[in-house]
Amino acid sequence: TIHKSYQINMLVYAYDDSSIFIDDNVGIGGARIHMMNEKGTSLYIGPDAVLSYDIEIYTTDTHPILDLHGNIINNTKSSVVIGAHTWVGASSVLLKGCQLPENCIVGHSSVVTKKFQEPNTIIAGNPARVVKSNINWRGGKID
Repeated sequence: TIHKSYQINMLVYAYDDSSIFIDDNVGIGGARIHMMNEKGTSLYIGPDAVLSYDIEIYTTDTHPILDLHGNIINNTKSSVVIGAHTWVGASSVLLKGCQLPENCIVGHSSVVTKKFQEPNTIIAGNPARVVKSNINWRGGKID
């Protein structure tokens, strides 16, 4: 489901029963969304979110990893959640199970591997961590 948004530029690799929900006023400059190898995965992008270009989002691992007995050890699937008014910087990667709270910024080329709870933060690095709290951001011209 895609609500009223101003720019959506994405390529999706998914099973039929995977779901994507994009809320109002979202901008995606360029994203590849990988929802393969596990059925029923999901992606949620909250209202007023902005995703720059060259973003990779994985709701699953794209290849199975086996132990020496042939058992799959990475078969968990998980949703990816991008909170309201969140800005994801260019060339960032969001991995399965990650969650971004509302009103945060993900720094350029960051790799987000887990759930973050604290809103109003800058999250950056590989792996991503909170680097600054108590922030706000806005798009457009700064006076």
